[in-house]
Amino acid sequence: MRAGHGRGYYGEGQLAQPPARPRGSSWIKWALAVGVIGAGAVIWTTTPWTLPANLALAFHPDAEYGFYPVEGTNDVLLLAKALAKSAEAS
Repeated sequence: MRAGHGRGYYGEGQLAQPPARPRGSSWIKWALAVGVIGAGAVIWTTTPWTLPANLALAFHPDAEYGFYPVEGTNDVLLLAKALAKSAEAS
């Protein structure tokens, strides 16, 4: 399973064409090349079929970010510090 340059919950065929009707939104872990195995940024989209064309992520210049481990996995996610507690609770 693959979503653009990151990893997600959609197969290649599902991303090739838009669905007949919207299916809601998706949260995708976008792999980062930062020297940390399993590092990724979480992105949100309502158009997952556009992910293969994405080449970059944008970050707010005034926000503070940090890497947070995902319990029970080897993953580490880059999250805005202001949102880290709410992500931990979900």
